[in-house]
Amino acid sequence: MLSTAVGCTSFDKPQLSESEKQELLKLENDSIMIVLDSLMEINVEIPQLIDTTFIATECLEQFNTLARETGGSLRVTSNSKFVAKIIGDIIESQASDNTDVMIIIDKTYSMADDLDNIQKGLDQILESIKSKENIRLSVSTYGDRNYDGPLWYDFQNFETDFEGTMNFIENIELTPGHDFPESVYDGIYEAFQEGFWRSDSKRIVILLGDAPSHGPSFSDHDEEEIIALATEDKINMNFYPIVLSPYDGGYGYAIPKMQNLTFIESVYPNPTNGPLNVRLNQFGVFNLELFNQSGELIHEETIDSDTYSTELYDYPKGLYVLRISDENKNFDTRKIILNK
Repeated sequence: MLSTAVGCTSFDKPQLSESEKQELLKLENDSIMIVLDSLMEINVEIPQLIDTTFIATECLEQFNTLARETGGSLRVTSNSKFVAKIIGDIIESQASDNTDVMIIIDKTYSMADDLDNIQKGLDQILESIKSKENIRLSVSTYGDRNYDGPLWYDFQNFETDFEGTMNFIENIELTPGHDFPESVYDGIYEAFQEGFWRSDSKRIVILLGDAPSHGPSFSDHDEEEIIALATEDKINMNFYPIVLSPYDGGYGYAIPKMQNLTFIESVYPNPTNGPLNVRLNQFGVFNLELFNQSGELIHEETIDSDTYSTELYDYPKGLYVLRISDENKNFDTRKIILNK
């Protein structure tokens, strides 16, 4: 019997040299680093910390409602030194080409420090505006129409003549306001009647104040009317209010409030496959919060040591934000990558 052996020939994979292996490993590591770096660039919106001992709660609620109902967002600061930067950041992040920007400012005496710092930082604000194409700008001021007489309200449409804002803001005449609430809703209403809005793509209102609006007895207009005006067109007037502290300029400077300070010395390993260690640069009692990539709070606890360790094994891989804060709502944050 004739037997035939049938075989198949296999080809060995070419062997890589040591230098080729190292080059391949380097490429793989570089690819991983590109992915990790791109994760670190993601902007995660987490809730702002607010110290209500320095912020008027009613003002906070009113301004936040305007922001929420018009598709904008709220900013809060207890230090007027930051106000110009906040305005610039809003324009930089929220405005696009062909945007109408209206800035509405409380001009009563308690806003003196804030107006001074807006004047000092106006160049920075204008640079943010000039970084976009075809931005139109107007500025309006309000006080208390019940007590301030004809000086209670002013408006100027600068169109694209941004340099003209310098003279206008430097010559804002402060008014007494008489009592704590101001004519916020009336001031907004008057500004909306000036025929400024033209953009068919983006309309932004930056509202700055430290006091709530008068109620029905002393105001001709209310919250619902302002929201209806802002949302009645196809293009919303998105409110980006900035709530300031009426106590700024006093002991607010001696005791930092709601400021981004440096508490965290190191977070390691980062990226991590589970273990996480945090070292602070000072002793004290701090609040620790962990947020996921959607900005949702997933863990919170109090720590009273300059070192902290935990395990993240139970969480899905991705980007997280760690925030450490003190009793005055000052805070420090770090992004963490969990790569299991």
